[in-house]
Amino acid sequence: MNKTYIGALLCSLAIVGCLCYWGLSFSNRGISTEEKLLKEMEVISNKVDSIKRANDSLKVIIDTTEVEIEHVYENYIQVREHIITQSIDSDCVFFSNYLSEDNRRFIDTIDFKTIETH
Repeated sequence: MNKTYIGALLCSLAIVGCLCYWGLSFSNRGISTEEKLLKEMEVISNKVDSIKRANDSLKVIIDTTEVEIEHVYENYIQVREHIITQSIDSDCVFFSNYLSEDNRRFIDTIDFKTIETH
């Protein structure tokens, strides 16, 4: 009796396996290779579109950065020309004002009590 149960179980497993294989083979036949290729082409097309959008946004960022660099360079040229063409008297006035302001900053940081003790 034990052998009949094992035999029946094996036969039922074989039948279920054959039915599953048969069902899967028919489900794959429903989609043709052209449809698979069309789906893959649509996925690739979507990826290409997203890459194009990213490329366009990067081009805009590069263009605005180049414009900003040109603007900074023009400002640099103007300041440089102003410094080069100004008179020696104005240079002296600028540096004397700078040193007097710098002197005030240093005097605020000096602790005269420690200097007196030494």
